[in-house]
Amino acid sequence: MHDLFQVSESSSSSQESNEGESQENIGVHSSSGRLKVTFLASEWRSSKGGLSTLNRELAINVAKSPEVEVTFFVPRCNDDDKKAALRHKINLVQAEMLLGMDELIWMNFPPSDLQIDIVVGHGVKLGPQAQVIRKSHQCKWVQVIHTAPEELGMYKTYSNPVSVNEKKA
Repeated sequence: MHDLFQVSESSSSSQESNEGESQENIGVHSSSGRLKVTFLASEWRSSKGGLSTLNRELAINVAKSPEVEVTFFVPRCNDDDKKAALRHKINLVQAEMLLGMDELIWMNFPPSDLQIDIVVGHGVKLGPQAQVIRKSHQCKWVQVIHTAPEELGMYKTYSNPVSVNEKKA
């Protein structure tokens, strides 16, 4: 399988080793022979800033590999978003709306028939959902962290910038 999607056998600090699971190269579960990677995101477009852009660009670049089938799982999307994603060979899947719950909580529940080998969470907003999906879909979990809120806070001019950045991440 592509080197990008291998779990190091020598790593002793992974989530899997903490739970007693064996560490091995990620196997493909689907009949297509392609690795099924699902990215969690708050949106396809970038109306909310850098997190959306980073998730989308990462997914677009991963989707360039013929060995990988990419799904982008979002709380809301429209037909234009789906068409734009398909131009990059990405399947855009909208979460089911759950009344009385924040839309990011909807992200805990991807369709049960969505095949996932790897779920990719991002920061504190989309990391908890990846943990839940890892268990419900029995897949591997990759967590993207690209900011340090306490370091960003020193450059902000509003009050409590560290706690605000922790919530944004």
